[in-house]
Amino acid sequence: GGEAGIATRIQMGSRWAGRDARAARAWAQAQPPDEAAQYMSSLLPSLSKSDPQYAIQLAAMVPGEEGRYVRRDMAQGFLYTDRVDTALALADMVTDAQEREKLQSMVLTRYGSRNPEEAIALARGTGNPQLVDRVLASAIDDLGDTDPLLAMERIVEIQEPLLRAET
Repeated sequence: GGEAGIATRIQMGSRWAGRDARAARAWAQAQPPDEAAQYMSSLLPSLSKSDPQYAIQLAAMVPGEEGRYVRRDMAQGFLYTDRVDTALALADMVTDAQEREKLQSMVLTRYGSRNPEEAIALARGTGNPQLVDRVLASAIDDLGDTDPLLAMERIVEIQEPLLRAET
Protein backbone atom coordinates (compact mmCIF):
# COMPACT_ATOMS: atom_id res chain seq x y z
CA GLY A 1 0.00 0.00 0.00
CA GLY A 2 0.97 3.61 0.62
CA GLU A 3 2.37 6.18 -1.79
CA ALA A 4 5.01 3.80 -3.20
CA GLY A 5 2.31 1.25 -4.03
CA ILE A 6 0.15 3.89 -5.69
CA ALA A 7 3.12 5.15 -7.74
CA THR A 8 3.90 1.60 -8.89
CA ARG A 9 0.25 0.97 -9.80
CA ILE A 10 0.14 4.27 -11.71
CA GLN A 11 3.16 3.21 -13.78
CA MET A 12 1.71 -0.24 -14.43
CA GLY A 13 -1.69 1.22 -15.33
CA SER A 14 -0.07 3.56 -17.81
CA ARG A 15 1.70 0.68 -19.57
CA TRP A 16 -1.45 -1.47 -19.41
CA ALA A 17 -3.48 1.30 -21.07
CA GLY A 18 -1.26 1.03 -24.14
CA ARG A 19 -2.16 -2.66 -24.49
CA ASP A 20 -5.77 -2.88 -23.26
CA ALA A 21 -7.27 0.53 -22.57
CA ARG A 22 -10.74 -0.61 -21.62
CA ALA A 23 -9.56 -3.18 -19.09
CA ALA A 24 -7.16 -0.64 -17.56
CA ARG A 25 -10.00 1.87 -17.31
CA ALA A 26 -12.34 -0.63 -15.67
CA TRP A 27 -9.64 -1.41 -13.10
CA ALA A 28 -8.92 2.30 -12.45
CA GLN A 29 -12.60 3.12 -11.95
CA ALA A 30 -13.00 0.23 -9.49
CA GLN A 31 -10.37 1.69 -7.13
CA PRO A 32 -11.22 3.79 -4.06
CA PRO A 33 -12.52 7.22 -5.13
CA ASP A 34 -9.54 9.10 -3.67
CA GLU A 35 -7.18 7.04 -5.87
CA ALA A 36 -9.38 6.50 -8.95
CA ALA A 37 -8.81 10.01 -10.40
CA GLN A 38 -5.04 9.56 -10.20
CA TYR A 39 -5.24 6.16 -11.88
CA MET A 40 -7.58 7.43 -14.60
CA SER A 41 -5.29 10.35 -15.42
CA SER A 42 -2.26 8.03 -15.54
CA LEU A 43 -3.90 6.08 -18.39
CA LEU A 44 -4.34 9.14 -20.57
CA PRO A 45 -0.82 9.80 -21.95
CA SER A 46 -0.63 6.31 -23.50
CA LEU A 47 -4.20 6.53 -24.76
CA SER A 48 -3.65 9.99 -26.26
CA LYS A 49 -1.24 8.39 -28.70
CA SER A 50 -2.97 5.07 -29.37
CA ASP A 51 -6.66 6.04 -29.19
CA PRO A 52 -7.12 9.82 -28.90
CA GLN A 53 -10.93 9.71 -29.20
CA TYR A 54 -11.22 7.26 -26.31
CA ALA A 55 -8.65 9.30 -24.33
CA ILE A 56 -10.73 12.47 -24.60
CA GLN A 57 -13.85 10.58 -23.46
CA LEU A 58 -11.94 9.37 -20.40
CA ALA A 59 -10.40 12.78 -19.74
CA ALA A 60 -13.87 14.29 -19.58
CA MET A 61 -14.68 11.83 -16.77
CA VAL A 62 -11.73 12.68 -14.49
CA PRO A 63 -13.25 14.72 -11.65
CA GLY A 64 -12.24 17.95 -9.96
CA GLU A 65 -8.91 19.73 -10.03
CA GLU A 66 -7.12 16.59 -11.25
CA GLY A 67 -9.43 16.56 -14.28
CA ARG A 68 -8.79 20.22 -15.09
CA TYR A 69 -5.01 19.70 -15.00
CA VAL A 70 -5.23 16.52 -17.06
CA ARG A 71 -7.43 18.09 -19.74
CA ARG A 72 -5.20 21.16 -20.03
CA ASP A 73 -2.07 18.99 -20.34
CA MET A 74 -3.73 16.73 -22.91
CA ALA A 75 -4.89 19.69 -24.99
CA GLN A 76 -1.34 21.08 -24.94
CA GLY A 77 -0.02 17.69 -26.03
CA PHE A 78 -2.47 17.55 -28.93
CA LEU A 79 -1.46 21.09 -29.95
CA TYR A 80 2.21 20.15 -29.81
CA THR A 81 1.54 17.49 -32.45
CA ASP A 82 -0.70 19.84 -34.50
CA ARG A 83 -3.92 18.00 -33.65
CA VAL A 84 -5.96 21.13 -32.95
CA ASP A 85 -9.20 19.33 -33.90
CA THR A 86 -8.58 16.71 -31.21
CA ALA A 87 -7.71 19.41 -28.65
CA LEU A 88 -10.98 21.21 -29.45
CA ALA A 89 -12.94 17.93 -29.32
CA LEU A 90 -11.55 17.47 -25.80
CA ALA A 91 -12.69 20.98 -24.84
CA ASP A 92 -16.15 20.30 -26.32
CA MET A 93 -16.60 17.28 -24.02
CA VAL A 94 -16.11 19.36 -20.86
CA THR A 95 -19.49 19.87 -19.19
CA ASP A 96 -18.48 22.86 -17.04
CA ALA A 97 -19.02 25.92 -19.25
CA GLN A 98 -16.30 28.02 -17.62
CA GLU A 99 -13.66 25.27 -17.93
CA ARG A 100 -14.76 24.51 -21.51
CA GLU A 101 -14.34 28.17 -22.50
CA LYS A 102 -10.93 28.44 -20.79
CA LEU A 103 -9.73 25.31 -22.58
CA GLN A 104 -11.06 26.50 -25.96
CA SER A 105 -9.38 29.86 -25.42
CA MET A 106 -6.03 28.28 -24.49
CA VAL A 107 -6.13 25.93 -27.48
CA LEU A 108 -7.14 28.57 -30.01
CA THR A 109 -4.87 31.38 -28.81
CA ARG A 110 -1.86 29.05 -28.85
CA TYR A 111 -2.82 27.63 -32.22
CA GLY A 112 -3.47 31.18 -33.44
CA SER A 113 0.15 32.15 -32.83
CA ARG A 114 1.04 29.81 -35.74
CA ASN A 115 -2.18 29.80 -37.80
CA PRO A 116 -4.14 32.96 -36.99
CA GLU A 117 -6.76 32.80 -39.77
CA GLU A 118 -7.60 29.16 -39.11
CA ALA A 119 -7.75 29.72 -35.33
CA ILE A 120 -10.13 32.64 -35.82
CA ALA A 121 -12.32 30.55 -38.15
CA LEU A 122 -12.40 27.75 -35.56
CA ALA A 123 -13.29 30.27 -32.83
CA ARG A 124 -16.16 31.56 -34.98
CA GLY A 125 -17.36 27.96 -35.31
CA THR A 126 -17.94 27.82 -31.54
CA GLY A 127 -20.57 30.57 -31.80
CA ASN A 128 -18.92 32.41 -28.90
CA PRO A 129 -18.19 36.08 -29.83
CA GLN A 130 -16.00 36.64 -26.73
CA LEU A 131 -13.82 33.70 -27.76
CA VAL A 132 -13.51 35.12 -31.29
CA ASP A 133 -12.44 38.47 -29.84
CA ARG A 134 -9.84 36.83 -27.57
CA VAL A 135 -8.36 34.73 -30.37
CA LEU A 136 -8.33 37.70 -32.75
CA ALA A 137 -6.65 39.98 -30.20
CA SER A 138 -4.09 37.32 -29.31
CA ALA A 139 -3.23 36.57 -32.96
CA ILE A 140 -2.72 40.25 -33.75
CA ASP A 141 -0.73 40.75 -30.55
CA ASP A 142 1.58 37.81 -31.41
CA LEU A 143 2.12 39.18 -34.89
CA GLY A 144 2.69 42.69 -33.49
CA ASP A 145 5.66 41.34 -31.52
CA THR A 146 7.38 39.97 -34.61
CA ASP A 147 6.21 42.22 -37.46
CA PRO A 148 4.22 45.33 -36.43
CA LEU A 149 3.69 46.50 -40.02
CA LEU A 150 2.29 43.15 -41.08
CA ALA A 151 0.13 43.13 -37.92
CA MET A 152 -1.40 46.46 -38.98
CA GLU A 153 -2.19 45.00 -42.42
CA ARG A 154 -3.54 41.79 -40.91
CA ILE A 155 -5.93 43.66 -38.61
CA VAL A 156 -7.74 44.87 -41.71
CA GLU A 157 -7.44 41.54 -43.58
CA ILE A 158 -8.72 39.53 -40.65
CA GLN A 159 -11.48 41.90 -39.59
CA GLU A 160 -13.01 42.48 -43.03
CA PRO A 161 -14.22 38.88 -43.53
CA LEU A 162 -15.36 38.79 -39.90
CA LEU A 163 -17.38 41.97 -40.35
CA ARG A 164 -18.91 40.63 -43.58
CA ALA A 165 -19.83 37.36 -41.84
CA GLU A 166 -21.69 39.26 -39.12
CA THR A 167 -24.00 41.14 -41.50
